Amino acid sequence: FGLLSSLAPRHVLLYDPEPAMVRAIELEQARRCGGVCMRVYFLVLADSVEEQGYRSDLTAEKEAFEGLILAKGRMALPSEWEGRTAQQLPPQLRLEEEATAGSNAATLRGGRARASSSRGAPTAVLDLRE
Repeated sequence: FGLLSSLAPRHVLLYDPEPAMVRAIELEQARRCGGVCMRVYFLVLADSVEEQGYRSDLTAEKEAFEGLILAKGRMALPSEWEGRTAQQLPPQLRLEEEATAGSNAATLRGGRARASSSRGAPTAVLDLRE
């Protein structure tokens, strides 16, 4: 990774791509932001063992992330956080909207205005159409 930033290549040719190297290149591209774009080329024979290996590595990585997201969605909050409002939670658990005090709240809510606290009890609308 340090080699990429020190050389600052404009073109990268990967013969035997590994997901770790591809991620390092993606990080370098993101770090450059608006600077010189880096073009990445994969030199892999179609239907080869290398291509199958790379695709299986990508599939395993994707499944690992999906499993992590599902596991995190099922996790219960610790009992000491139960019943707390968003403002009482630790900063790392707050949503970006609450953490930034609504700087871009309208875009996070799909363009709708911020809900006011004087509206009363929240209501649920169920759509039973099929």
